[in-house]
Parts: sequence; structure tokens; C-alpha cells
Amino acid sequence: MLACFLLSDIGGGDVKLLATVGAFLGLQHGLTALLWTIVLGGVSGVAMLIWQVGAGRILVGTIRHLALIVRSRGWVPLESAEREPLRRSLFLAPSALAGVLLTITGATESLREYI
Repeated sequence: MLACFLLSDIGGGDVKLLATVGAFLGLQHGLTALLWTIVLGGVSGVAMLIWQVGAGRILVGTIRHLALIVRSRGWVPLESAEREPLRRSLFLAPSALAGVLLTITGATESLREYI
């Protein structure tokens, strides 16, 4: 998480929260809770983006941008208006709580059987 803090826009409070979770749960369970936190945070971020922007608008914008990339035969950066929906803040605390609960209740062990 420290690397994420240094290289991206993740907040210092999220780093401290997940460090505390790791210290409380130990190495193995702390890493399991961290991975669940990241997965659940990503799912909630995508859900929030779809809710606020709309699935149709995201799909049309993605197809237009991919067509532009194919036509130019190289990477084309997004314009600032296209990047605006991606600048929303996301708090990892609810995802961390869910990740810790999944870990300490043993729900992740039962999920491993199905995977």
C-alpha cells in the first residue's frame, strides 16, 4: 500500500488503516484482507462510476476511444473532459471492513473451495 500511496492518488489514511488491519490480523490473514479490500474497492468503484455516468455512456466512450487508438495505430491519451468521471474519490474503509469480516469469519476459506 505504501507503493500505491507513493505512485498514485491513494490517501495516507487508507495506508494507515490497512497497516493497522495487517498488524491486527497477522501476515497471512492481513494479506488476505488486503486483497479482498482491493477487489471490493475496485468493484465498488466501478459500480459507482456506472451509477454516476451510466453504462451506455461508458460503453460508447470506450468504443470511440478504441476506434481512435486503432486508427492512429498508437496510444491516444484521454482528454480532460473524458477523464473527469475518473477523478472521483473512493474511500477504502468500507471495503476494508468487508475484507476483514470475510477473513475473520472464514468465508474466504469456503470461497477457495469453489475457486
